[in-house]
Amino acid sequence: MIRNVKKSIITMLGLLLIVSLVAACSAGSNTNTASEAGEPSGTEQSPQLTSNGIDISKHVDLKMFLIGDKPADFDNVYDKLNALIKQDLNASLRVEFLPFSDWTQRYPLLFASGDAVDLIYTSDWAMYDQEATKGAFAEVTEEILEKYMPETNKQQTKVSFDQAKINGKAYFVPNDKSAVSNANVIVIRGDLREKYGLPEIKSISDLEAYYDAIAKNEKGIFPYAASQNNNELRSIMLTTLNEMFTINYYSDYYHPLAESELSTPTISWIYGSEPYKIWVEKMKEWADKGYWSKNAISNKTQPRDAFENGTSASLIWNLGTVSMTAQKVQQEHPDWKPEIYDIGEQTIKFLSRFTGDGMAVATASKHKERAFMLLDKMKFDRKYNELMRMGVEGEHWIAVDDNKWEAGPKQDRYPFGSGGTWGVKSENYERTSVTQPEIITVINDKWLEKVKQPATSGFRLDESKIKTELAAVNSAKSKYIPLLELGLVDDVEKVLEQYKAEVMKVGQEKIESEINTQLQQYLDSLK
Repeated sequence: MIRNVKKSIITMLGLLLIVSLVAACSAGSNTNTASEAGEPSGTEQSPQLTSNGIDISKHVDLKMFLIGDKPADFDNVYDKLNALIKQDLNASLRVEFLPFSDWTQRYPLLFASGDAVDLIYTSDWAMYDQEATKGAFAEVTEEILEKYMPETNKQQTKVSFDQAKINGKAYFVPNDKSAVSNANVIVIRGDLREKYGLPEIKSISDLEAYYDAIAKNEKGIFPYAASQNNNELRSIMLTTLNEMFTINYYSDYYHPLAESELSTPTISWIYGSEPYKIWVEKMKEWADKGYWSKNAISNKTQPRDAFENGTSASLIWNLGTVSMTAQKVQQEHPDWKPEIYDIGEQTIKFLSRFTGDGMAVATASKHKERAFMLLDKMKFDRKYNELMRMGVEGEHWIAVDDNKWEAGPKQDRYPFGSGGTWGVKSENYERTSVTQPEIITVINDKWLEKVKQPATSGFRLDESKIKTELAAVNSAKSKYIPLLELGLVDDVEKVLEQYKAEVMKVGQEKIESEINTQLQQYLDSLK
């Protein structure tokens, strides 16, 4: 009997050994992602762990830079995002914000200093051309799209990457939607308009009458709280109303949107134009009337914040931002009666470049592949995208249906689209608030009826041959233009002439010649 017991024990031990060996072999050949396995990796090294066939066995820490201000509930939202990233990609993400108040100074220093950067927001307006030509961003090749960004490769139009190309190469992943570009709108305090018996804002003269009433009668409220520059008024009153198409974002060169100019444009330097002179003279007049602070050049309070906190009687911005601001004010201060107006309603419109928002992977990143993989998830995985754009469902927002949302109890702690997440906006997942004013749809529909697309819309300037001259011209520009456009000079004509003379000395003509050469080459390539 003892012999039989021993034999049974030996048999059982043998079976256990075989089961253990089989389990070990199965674990060694596992090629699932952590999410497919249903269990995140908690170790630095997870043998044979893959995602879409890519080895992600080694855990990596990624760092992302965003432009904007950190929302109150950011850490809570990104704790949940990091749980997904660890589960799906065996990585973690740290985020650093470049505040609106000083991002233009800090942004280029990130690359010059060798600071650790994996992912970073960039776009036409956020130093894409300047930094890409310096080698700051990794090229987005067909191989990278196919291997590391399969959803982006499948879902995003190739035109968007064509528009991102500099010398035939794209260096960031742009937006996946093109919208009407030359069209800022205005939101005002309807209660103040009614208080002074003023008409609805249909023109610049109507706006000026409203601003006059505020400046003369309201204490502690500026008609428009300009901050550091006057780009938004410039967009409406200069480029939109004069139907100018700037050949690069905030470019110094433009051509009219006239039918005859769409395919064979005549390029002009904006600071030498009569419309520009008329506009800065008007800005001087408005500044003297007290429409904004005499310290606007150093004002670090954003115009949106000023309108929302009641120290400004208007906000001029893009349609989406104005819509969200109006909704917030309507919720918090319904007695202010926010009203939205489009004073450029009758003007020709053009579609923006896809490159108005986007994300790049830094050349210096030690984990480029994982960064591209994460960006693919951020843009085209709904869980990732909605967390980043909207926060935690049930807390910051509540789904009404697949296309609409309403505010959650903590919505103010992570407002929709906050935290500099414009770089991962996706047409697939952008929802409309149930409180969005009906006028937003009306305005947008009217714009789309008037859209034209100039041949120059895909043009990008290669700055490599004129780096020195551009640096000198931009230095002069930063000294003169904000003051001119905010009307904070004693003699507009004198200062404008000083500016023009200075830039001519440091290379303006060479820059203009190079732009015309490259633009002609680009137009020839389209034939």
